[in-house]
Amino acid sequence: MLGKLGRAFGYARGLANMGRGDVLLASFPRSGNTWLRFLLANTISVAELDGREVDFEELNALMPELGTSDLSASWPYRSVGRVVKTHRPYFPLFGRHRSVLVIRDPRDVMVSYFHYARGDKAVRYAGTFSDFVRSTHLGLPSWFAHWRSWREKADLVLRYEELRRDTTREFQRLLGLAGARVDDGVVDEAVRRSDIRNIRRIEETRDRPHGDRHVDGFKFARDGGSRQWVDQFDAELLELYGRLREAEGLEGYE
Repeated sequence: MLGKLGRAFGYARGLANMGRGDVLLASFPRSGNTWLRFLLANTISVAELDGREVDFEELNALMPELGTSDLSASWPYRSVGRVVKTHRPYFPLFGRHRSVLVIRDPRDVMVSYFHYARGDKAVRYAGTFSDFVRSTHLGLPSWFAHWRSWREKADLVLRYEELRRDTTREFQRLLGLAGARVDDGVVDEAVRRSDIRNIRRIEETRDRPHGDRHVDGFKFARDGGSRQWVDQFDAELLELYGRLREAEGLEGYE
């Protein structure tokens, strides 16, 4: 109970300290939120911090999270406005701020999130992939509930697959919403530095880059590819996905 109360207090305090110009970056876990935060952090680094390398520790220092980070301090950067991460479903008080929703093919999310949950000490999921996908707390029902809460509320929706296809174009859309003031050269360099291969290199060359939160051998940055679900979803899981997609009116992920 204390843990839940503490988290609730953290979210309430965070919302109270958010300014009108702050932007919420919302997503279901494993949908590309961290990649976008690397893009934003590298933009700030190139524009204002002499281009120092952004690792996971620097990422968390530059890119705050609602409910975890202290948002009471004024935002010190001029190149990009403050963008605040959240995995929370939409909440009415979020409507005071502009928001970006990042979505990814739910089937690929399930594959990535399953591997993450098995390596996260706080979750340490030990069930089967099929049970994970069916879970109301972690699986497809949870994904669709999250998407349903945000789909008509977000000011901008970015699809992970489009970000992969044309990173600069889609990232520029987010920068526009965040009131960024950077030239194209800065954006190009931030995109180069945020390539998934570079993020994986940073993770692999750091000693416990995520602290003690994950089991030994855990990899946060996987290959980030699309259609990983093809070899993981059997006929029953595809039938479940199809029912949910049709019921919720999700387009583009047939």
